[in-house]
Amino acid sequence: MEIIIKPRAPFDFTATARFLRFTESEAVDTFTEGSYRRAFHFGDGLHLLKVESRGTLSRPSLAVALEDRSNASVAEMKVAELLVRRIFSTDHDLKKFRAQVAGDALMSKLEVINRGLHIARWPSLF
Repeated sequence: MEIIIKPRAPFDFTATARFLRFTESEAVDTFTEGSYRRAFHFGDGLHLLKVESRGTLSRPSLAVALEDRSNASVAEMKVAELLVRRIFSTDHDLKKFRAQVAGDALMSKLEVINRGLHIARWPSLF
């Protein structure tokens, strides 16, 4: 089972996913070959969350699946969706930020260079 999330544009999946990794050998958050994966605890155990971009910077779309659960329940997929929405800040409106920095030469350059980078967040404090 797979669900689709439509983040607020612009959304740069690659830049946001890479932000979550501390090192190339990161074991919890991995980003390889265009797929983000993270192990998380839910219900009866540990599950492997997989997120892939199916869209563009201006028309973003994320495919979310539980790799270890081909027959995941609706409740499990809802938890996965909420987790992805939190991790990738999919509902964050970058237009307000762009408007705020438009008059600042340095900040507006940085915004253009990093357009679509959302604030990546870890799913919990731990």
